Amino acid sequence: MTLSSGRGLLLGFLLLGVLLPLVWLRGQPPAVRGAEESQDRFSVQRASALRARLMDGMGAHRVGQPALRVLRERLLSEFQQLGLPLEVQSTFVCSDYGTCATVANLLGRIPGRGPRAAGRHAVMLAVHYDSVGAGPGVSDDFNGTAAMLEIARLLKAGPAPRNDIILLITDGEEYGLLGAHAFAKHPWASEVAAVVNVEARGTSGLSYLFETGVNNAWLVDLYAEHVDRPATNSLAYAVYKKMPNDTDLTVFKAHGMNGLGVANIDGVVHYHTPYDDLVHSDPRTLQHHGDVALSLIRALGEVDLSVEHLGDAAFVDLMGLCVLHWPVGWTPVIALVGLLLVFAGAWRWSRQEPLTLRQLGWASLGWWGLVLLCAGVGFAFFKLLEFTGAASAPWIAHPGPAFAAFGLFLVWVFLLLCRLIAGRASGTARWTAVWSWWGLLMVGLSLAFPDAIPALLLPVPVVGLVAVLSPRGGSRAVAVGVGTLAACLLLLPLIFFMESTLGLPALTLVGLVAGLMLATLLPLAPARLPRGGMLIGVCAVGVVGLSLWASFLSPYSDQAPQRLNIVYRFDSDRQRDFWALEGDLSRVPEPLAEFRQSMREKTTPWAKTPSPLLLSTASAGLTAPELEPTRIETVAGGRILHLKVRSTRGAPIVNVAFSPGERITSVRVNGQPQPAQKERIRKLYSPWRPISCVTDSPDGCSVEVVLEGSEPIEAFLSDESPGVPPGKFSRRAEWKDFVPSQNGDVTLTLRSLKL
Repeated sequence: MTLSSGRGLLLGFLLLGVLLPLVWLRGQPPAVRGAEESQDRFSVQRASALRARLMDGMGAHRVGQPALRVLRERLLSEFQQLGLPLEVQSTFVCSDYGTCATVANLLGRIPGRGPRAAGRHAVMLAVHYDSVGAGPGVSDDFNGTAAMLEIARLLKAGPAPRNDIILLITDGEEYGLLGAHAFAKHPWASEVAAVVNVEARGTSGLSYLFETGVNNAWLVDLYAEHVDRPATNSLAYAVYKKMPNDTDLTVFKAHGMNGLGVANIDGVVHYHTPYDDLVHSDPRTLQHHGDVALSLIRALGEVDLSVEHLGDAAFVDLMGLCVLHWPVGWTPVIALVGLLLVFAGAWRWSRQEPLTLRQLGWASLGWWGLVLLCAGVGFAFFKLLEFTGAASAPWIAHPGPAFAAFGLFLVWVFLLLCRLIAGRASGTARWTAVWSWWGLLMVGLSLAFPDAIPALLLPVPVVGLVAVLSPRGGSRAVAVGVGTLAACLLLLPLIFFMESTLGLPALTLVGLVAGLMLATLLPLAPARLPRGGMLIGVCAVGVVGLSLWASFLSPYSDQAPQRLNIVYRFDSDRQRDFWALEGDLSRVPEPLAEFRQSMREKTTPWAKTPSPLLLSTASAGLTAPELEPTRIETVAGGRILHLKVRSTRGAPIVNVAFSPGERITSVRVNGQPQPAQKERIRKLYSPWRPISCVTDSPDGCSVEVVLEGSEPIEAFLSDESPGVPPGKFSRRAEWKDFVPSQNGDVTLTLRSLKL
């Protein structure tokens, strides 16, 4: 079973060394095509030119800001020139995040040639054109908007599709998916059968299919058939459903529209910062967004939407060459068949190299020990990086030495276990233990998470089939190599995906998956590894050296800046002005050094961590927001409070939050009902009930609160405006490796009251 000289193990590691860069390269977006390409294909040159023209001079354009109105007029003009005038859906709407605003969605429609299906007879391409307060949002999501313009041009120039195609550009996505909630009330919403939603979580990377809905098998079939460079894994969607994140597609699905959500997930260091600009946006990502969205919309445009589609799919792409997919109900069957094939292969080989329980016990110890130790090494190594300050952010500027040290650490663990078990268990015993335990694990997981394990599952039936079909007397080391190859092709993309989405905190999971891959080489370990002691020593020295190198490197640079928001706040209760910092506080620019010794206090009652606070030496003369009870009604079992909330200084956002324990049964803002909060959203506010309203009216917003009981209730009132007053701690241009993120630098005024 083994090549006693150790050549089999050497070849196995050479295979890993070849596949690692190959899989990484396949995980990069495809090259930008030249301008001479066919006129019916997506042109990144045209889309980039449109994007540059529309974003000229454009900074942050948050919902309700004047900059967003400027961008909206530019978009309307561009679509008008295409011969596709857009409708503006302007309406006041609230989300289950507690946010409310007047949004202006842009809608266009390309009529189909028919026959028109009864009921839902249209498909939709959706993007959003607002940004966060900290940056211009080129990748998130103006790439999607630019891609839509080019796709609209191609659709208009081509033959009419069978189905109507709706183009939707939503407003207020970053402020709680407000535009999607508004579209759900539009008459066209009831006509949409399927949506392609283009999003971003970074400035580079593939256009990755990460979100679908229930009964998604037909959509996955369509994606597999029509997308030339697929990138997807149903594990991503299974995990996404458990996370506290939503997209516009989440809202669409809640209103009966199925769909596919794609997003790029690399370049997270620039996500929701000023670095999400034209300079840092990878044109290959725009190319892939356009290719994927155009292929999907064209395919959906020809689907018979009158057919009812049932069933969910498990799926994973294979190196971007194709999508392996099957009905979710088949997953336990595939897992069981794979396990039985492994058992059959082990029985065949045991007739040539008998197995004993003792050998199987040692081999099982090796498999479990390797997988669990690799996961433990990932956890310990991340904690070490955290302790040294090298991992003060999930994504760091210079990750190379850290990942090299971690990889060498895993090899060191592997070599130690090889020395422990190679002489105590035959190659057949080790192969049987590795793939039997892997197969048993898959059978268990297939029952609990049938849609989440395709990448982990498929190596088992592949290696089992090879073991059964390999000619008697043939080289069983080849079968081991096939198992390693299958594991690497399916699991290495998973490792890169976890690193992209979670960063360094994913090292525990990365270690677990890497342990599974390394375990496939256990059967090749010779009873005595030549120069094994020296190899283990070299690995140990390498781990220490690389770890020290990683620990001395700064986690930040000009191109991977530290996120740090500056907040100026006026506390009306104390009649004091303060400066505060939010974000990663592991270091601060020298002018902000005073904050290292300052007191810490939560900016809001529901904030998870306190912020360093310094008393301002000069007041900006701010005034607190006002809450006026215009009417209080006493009803059976409670009260109805009619309130007027406004900023006395003209801030565009006013907020009121009611303390935990207040039994609020419903809320209306400007007459619009606020949807009930989801449990995971409620947990974010611990568990205050916030109401946030964007307004440019001096009268502010009207809030109606229905609550049980007649006891006075506690409320927390604030307003928010972008930027901070000029002062000692305001941001300076030379702080290039410190950037604002999310809402950016803001000025707040706060007060508490009882009603």
